[in-house]
Amino acid sequence: SCEDFDECTQLAQACDPVAIACVDHDPPEMYSCLCPEGYTGNGKTEGEGCIDIDECVLKTPQCGDAEYCFNTPGSYLCISTKILEGNFEPTWTPSNMPSKTE
Repeated sequence: SCEDFDECTQLAQACDPVAIACVDHDPPEMYSCLCPEGYTGNGKTEGEGCIDIDECVLKTPQCGDAEYCFNTPGSYLCISTKILEGNFEPTWTPSNMPSKTE
């Protein structure tokens, strides 16, 4: 008798480190990996993995006219051009950055 080989548990690195899940399937597909939102690709380490989508290049962000788009892993930030034109370093980081509505 044949036994199903569970790639998700048997292969230590079946999926890209960014992938959020490994799903075992019956042959012939074997398994699939799921990339998080903001990424594309098949998620497999033996394939293309999870590739960051550059929302700024795709022109999908809803940044305002006076804002510049910065791609970040899995997302993007809209930064005011006034900040970029200044000669100072912002005191915030992406984790504590004020929202666009503030």
